Amino acid sequence: MTTSLFDFRSFSPLKTDQSLSCNWRVKKTYKDKLKLQIYNEWTRKKPTIVLPISVDLIRYSPRKLDDDNLIYAFKPVRDILAQLIFPGSKSGQKDNSPLISWHYAQAKGVMGYQITINTLLQE
Repeated sequence: MTTSLFDFRSFSPLKTDQSLSCNWRVKKTYKDKLKLQIYNEWTRKKPTIVLPISVDLIRYSPRKLDDDNLIYAFKPVRDILAQLIFPGSKSGQKDNSPLISWHYAQAKGVMGYQITINTLLQE
């Protein structure tokens, strides 16, 4: 049985390094804006997380990315979510926790992405 804890849909496009300038500041600015958007939504909804959880990350776009680029495009999203789920941890440290199961998908549609966090309740 699963219970939805957090659901967020953004119409901001996800980008890979190929679609960003090679300038490190452009990449950092993009990642900071993405993280701020997720952080603001998280603090607005104030979800109570009960571990273990399943995180579904869906990218919407007219065209598909191959699997490795899809996962790479979600890396900043994954980092900030792990940091929010485990307060006090540094970015990029807790996203490999065995208590979080990450799932990636793509769908045709208006550019953007969706995050859904479900708790995995065991009876």
